[in-house]
Amino acid sequence: MELVRSMLLVAEDENLIQQVSNQFSKHNYSVVIENSKIKSILKMLQQNIDLIMIDIDVTVNLNLDLIDIIRRTRPRLPIVVLSSDGTIDTLRKYIQAGVFYCALKPLDADEIVKLLEAVSHVNKLRGKMRESFYDHYETKKLMYG
Repeated sequence: MELVRSMLLVAEDENLIQQVSNQFSKHNYSVVIENSKIKSILKMLQQNIDLIMIDIDVTVNLNLDLIDIIRRTRPRLPIVVLSSDGTIDTLRKYIQAGVFYCALKPLDADEIVKLLEAVSHVNKLRGKMRESFYDHYETKKLMYG
């Protein structure tokens, strides 16, 4: 049986929520939905979330603050930003803030598959690094007590 992962979707647009929920559910993700960016921080802290996707409203300045809070509290959590603004400056700003992936709205099914493959690959690499660290730690512990 394949592992079910959990994604927090921060969005207000019902069409976007439906589309993303349907696509991610097909790929064995449990989708938690939050309309409020502020409340999304609490949900992220209260639940075991593997991925957070934020629908960015380009008219609100809270976006980078939210990303900064997520980065500081869950530094390894992949953050995906959905935006209607695809300018290089905007994308650069989010990448510099620590966003894992920037996607332009509307998302298509192929892009979601590529995104999930990238997240899965990064999670596997992190798992291998974690195993390597613990193996190294256990070896040192055995050698030096």
